[in-house]
Amino acid sequence: MKKVLSLILATLLVLTSVAAVAEALPSKTTTDITVVNEAVAENGEVTITVVEPTEKVLEALTAAVEAVLGGAKPETIFDEDVQAAIAEKLGDVELELNEIVAVSAPEYTEENGAVTAKFTFATAYTADQKLVAVVCTYTGDVPEEFVLDAAANEDGTVSVTFTVEAMAKIAAADAATLAILNTK
Repeated sequence: MKKVLSLILATLLVLTSVAAVAEALPSKTTTDITVVNEAVAENGEVTITVVEPTEKVLEALTAAVEAVLGGAKPETIFDEDVQAAIAEKLGDVELELNEIVAVSAPEYTEENGAVTAKFTFATAYTADQKLVAVVCTYTGDVPEEFVLDAAANEDGTVSVTFTVEAMAKIAAADAATLAILNTK
């Protein structure tokens, strides 16, 4: 009888945890997939893709999601310089973090120039929302974070402008993530 009671209590605990996470995150379904609709460099080449996260990136993504679900302001998961750059771009506003994905640019060369990539995320953004993109590259033990311009399009997609320097860092990294922070 004790085993049955323990099993029931454990099941209730798991269901309660899942419900709490579900309430904290916007509604998403398992069929929601991040898609790069287009990623066009200045020379016309397609140069950035969404990839499966490496173990190191998966650990970082998990830590970021847990921090936000734990009540941390999304911008505080990044270093102070990034927080200052976010504030400079968006001002003193309340932000949400709904999207964070692993990205790669294995074919990129500096001759490609800057890249504007249009992403479809599970979240449909509105054109009146202010957005910013934060990229984190992982090479060795020290991640490097930097802020890029992002904008919501009329169709709910997000356009991110990757500078030549940002693309070169993503291409040279062992792994990289892209996070989209938005105003509520």
